[in-house]
Amino acid sequence: MNLSNKDKKDLDFRLQLGIALNTLFTIVEFFIGFFSGSLALISDAAHNLTDVLSLIISFTAQKLSLKQPDNKKTFGYGRITILAALLNIIILCILTLYIFIEIYQRFYEPESISGTLVTITSLVGIIVNGGIALLFLKYKSDLNIKSSLINMIFDAIASAGAFVSGIIITLTNNTFIDLIISSFIGLMLIFNIFKLLKEVIHILLEGTPEHINVKQVKKEIEQLDLVKKVEHLHIWSISSYNVSLSCHIIIDRDKLDQSIEIVQKVKDLLKNRFNITHATIEVNTEICDKNGCSLVYK
Repeated sequence: MNLSNKDKKDLDFRLQLGIALNTLFTIVEFFIGFFSGSLALISDAAHNLTDVLSLIISFTAQKLSLKQPDNKKTFGYGRITILAALLNIIILCILTLYIFIEIYQRFYEPESISGTLVTITSLVGIIVNGGIALLFLKYKSDLNIKSSLINMIFDAIASAGAFVSGIIITLTNNTFIDLIISSFIGLMLIFNIFKLLKEVIHILLEGTPEHINVKQVKKEIEQLDLVKKVEHLHIWSISSYNVSLSCHIIIDRDKLDQSIEIVQKVKDLLKNRFNITHATIEVNTEICDKNGCSLVYK
């Protein structure tokens, strides 16, 4: 589904608001985490820092993707958002590596942690990170935004983990829980990195969009009047919102004079049923004899 101009402006505003809120909270949380000695808070602040970068990347890609097609980029610049998602995945990988390195170091060299300070700061983090994540739920079908959304969601989870960690440390003075929660967050990050990477690779390899059933598309085109068969059907994504299709349709030779009307019916079907607005359709006919049938190009 393509974004309307209103949606584009709304998304721009949400991205800018997310950048501002995240930047402010990251600065505050990092200093509190540093002075309190909490790895959970430092990890969370580091993740927040990557989120700021992630949102800037998403915002920039969103702007660039709106450029009109030209002689060098005839399909337009929509795929920039997919490359932005890939870049955000790299950032998530670096963040995950950092978390596990810190866990390893803290395991052998434990540090004292202020449980009360961690609890208060992480509670604010849950509100801020959760609120920012809610800003982007409306646009989660866009992989560019989804990659940033995952960052936001895991910041909220990391803050929740730090909150639990702070309470337990305050009550028991046991800082080992900080490492356990950080490990859990790191493992969840790894799972979602692979999930997001799979979606990005699928688009870059011109895979069929997940929400489209190729067999169903072929079946419905062939059910149209005067269309005998569909061949060489290809469906792929330019970006998360823009889907393209190309195919050959076979019609009777004596119906070639109606080919323009037939193609228009196919395009109307694709737009109304599958939201495919960019379709290239070639019309063919067949000549059959005792040796079989062969295609004749119009």
